[in-house]
Amino acid sequence: MSLSRIYKRTPLDVVAPTLLLLDGVIGMAANGALLVVLCKESMTSFSVVCWVRAFVNFALLFLVFVVDNTPAALLGSSLLPESVESVIYNVVLLVYMINQVMSLFIAVNRCTAVFFPLHYNRIFRLSLTVIFMAVIYLYTIGAAVSRFIEKEKRNPPCRLLFSGEEMTWMAVPPELCSEDFGSMLTVGLTFGSLLLVVNFITFARIIHFQYVQNGDHQSSNEKVRANILLWFQTILQDLLYTTDFIFTAILGSLINERWWVFLSYTFVWENVLTLDGIIMMVFSAPAKPIRGRLRSFFSGKPKKPFQMQTISGRWKPMNISGVYERTALDLLAPVLIFVDGLIGIVANGALLVVLCKETMTSFSVVCWIRAFVNLVILLLVFVVDNAPAALL
Repeated sequence: MSLSRIYKRTPLDVVAPTLLLLDGVIGMAANGALLVVLCKESMTSFSVVCWVRAFVNFALLFLVFVVDNTPAALLGSSLLPESVESVIYNVVLLVYMINQVMSLFIAVNRCTAVFFPLHYNRIFRLSLTVIFMAVIYLYTIGAAVSRFIEKEKRNPPCRLLFSGEEMTWMAVPPELCSEDFGSMLTVGLTFGSLLLVVNFITFARIIHFQYVQNGDHQSSNEKVRANILLWFQTILQDLLYTTDFIFTAILGSLINERWWVFLSYTFVWENVLTLDGIIMMVFSAPAKPIRGRLRSFFSGKPKKPFQMQTISGRWKPMNISGVYERTALDLLAPVLIFVDGLIGIVANGALLVVLCKETMTSFSVVCWIRAFVNLVILLLVFVVDNAPAALL
């Protein structure tokens, strides 16, 4: 069944493909750069998972959003043959489900690294991680192809295609074909609950570590600190997929408008893949100087922050990474920064959505830009940089 039928064209038919293409290119650049960076480093179990995740993100951004969705949103239907497009979406749907399994695997990986840093490499051996990743993704592709063949045997065949009219993918013919979204919702809630439990246990261990550690043994705790920083990375990545799940399962059905369907089911998903690569890139070891420069740029501080102390009546710069006495503030401050940052991101993000629904005036444009700048600063400065820096 073809989706290339005549329908009323709106400015969205130009804006949507432009956004899809630009966001896809940015996401491919971020994930592609991460692939190159990780290949130059010594591989660990965690870096292998990140490499595979970046590769999957790159492939999805290229095949789904750049090659398929962009021309389909502009022209009304994809340039790909329907059978090829349907195969891609069958694979993508199962990969989306597998990503939830991988998120749980990463959470357990970080939990093990924080609890047992000296035994981490023995528990999560590189060879076992590679075998696990290969088996799970090869099984996913095989299951998707098998499901596609089964659907093709029906009369008429059931296919998953992107509709330029609806601005999202859909099963056609809709009266005979449908996806089991109930089971997808159940799986999402199950893995989301397990993720919450594992991350809470890891966070409790981090708090315990910060409370009982001795400042004189800072060098011996360096590995634990590095694992805590990577735990923050996994939390941000989990929040991305949680946001996508909320839009797909709850918010997407609240407004029956093409632009909202496009935002909830298509553009949010693409942004998750793009931001996922950016977050992994920001938290990678080679990006440490970039994180410092971003903090200096937004805060207006020198590129190499320092504080002054008096010695014999003379001023002397002191490196901020020195040993100092830990207090309750070192636990309270990062929690407040992280929570307040998330609240601010949600508030400013909601304002961006609300303003897009209204007729724009000069004042509302200024408010929209201000909210966007607030969101970027809250994410990059306070959530990504200040929260882990205050804790570590």
